[in-house]
Amino acid sequence: MLVQKTTISNVRNVQGKADKLLVREFCEEDRPAVLSLFRETLVDSEQYTDDYWDWMYCQNPLKSAIIWVAVDGEKLVGHYALIPLEMTVNGAVRTGATAVNIAVHPDYQGKGIFPRLVAAAAEQAGRDGVVLSYVFPNERAYPIFTRKLGWVKVGSLRTLVRPLDVAAILRHRCRSRFQVKALAWLVELFLGLFFRPRQAPLPAGTEITEVSSFDGRIDGFWEKVRGGFRVMPVRDREYLTWRFVKKPVRSGYEILLAECRGETLGYLVVKSKELEGNTAGAIMDILTLPGREDVARCLISRAIQRCREAGAETLNCDISRTNPYYGSFRKSGFMPFPEGVPRLAVQTNCAELSLDFLGDPENWFITIGGGNWL
Repeated sequence: MLVQKTTISNVRNVQGKADKLLVREFCEEDRPAVLSLFRETLVDSEQYTDDYWDWMYCQNPLKSAIIWVAVDGEKLVGHYALIPLEMTVNGAVRTGATAVNIAVHPDYQGKGIFPRLVAAAAEQAGRDGVVLSYVFPNERAYPIFTRKLGWVKVGSLRTLVRPLDVAAILRHRCRSRFQVKALAWLVELFLGLFFRPRQAPLPAGTEITEVSSFDGRIDGFWEKVRGGFRVMPVRDREYLTWRFVKKPVRSGYEILLAECRGETLGYLVVKSKELEGNTAGAIMDILTLPGREDVARCLISRAIQRCREAGAETLNCDISRTNPYYGSFRKSGFMPFPEGVPRLAVQTNCAELSLDFLGDPENWFITIGGGNWL
């Protein structure tokens, strides 16, 4: 069975009151209004600047974007974009895309604008040779993608959390210093009994260093890795530099590189940020040579150390259970967190790609760095 192609005709039954609104391709004159819409409707509103726009839409590796907007008279009320990216699909490099910055003005939500934007962008993507598009939609958008628009459910990323400073976490919830001290002792005891991290010694000759950029060696590393996964965004120097080095606003990414005698064994990208007065770390991306769990464990251990030094109270990673590094995180003391897991959905215009293939999470290598652009 083939994946349903999303078309504008598929969503006529959900247009409703939006019939008088115009859905059209973006033009450069729309930029100020779109950024204003982002700042009004999306989280981390301060990042949506002209520099961010240039980075996301103009400076990405393929230097292109598929952008559609909805307007009501002279008022811009909706935006949806696909960022084309090179992806490996069954060993071949194909053009895929990730959906970003889905925004509808609060006064116009629930009126069918969002499905029309998605359908219009999907049709253009098909004409432009994009074979598949993927998205991590929020709870409200997920059923629209998967039930009304025919996108395929791939699965969920599991949020894994590693407590770094139990006492600091408890101080946000308890006023009594005695209670904090007693509870911290009990929690540390529990974690030590049931989530004791297993130490991962650094392999002989291996060094882990923090770097500020990716150089040409990462391309050689990518060539050794790319054949190990059926579907994944390309992780060459151009992509990684754009994604983690050149992001202009609130990046804060730290890049850890594992090498042995001049050979790149793997990398990890971690960041720390303030969340409601707390400092939290997040592992955004990790990749090693095939079969090198020892390298993954050492990179994770170094990320834990760096986040502790930065004063982070927790370190988390959103990762699928089928990801080859899931076990490495669990062995490093990360615990599953039950709420707020990102879910992945995918759409295709390519008849060669079946529902069974795209819907099987075993075929995908995806990290939150490929879908969370903060």
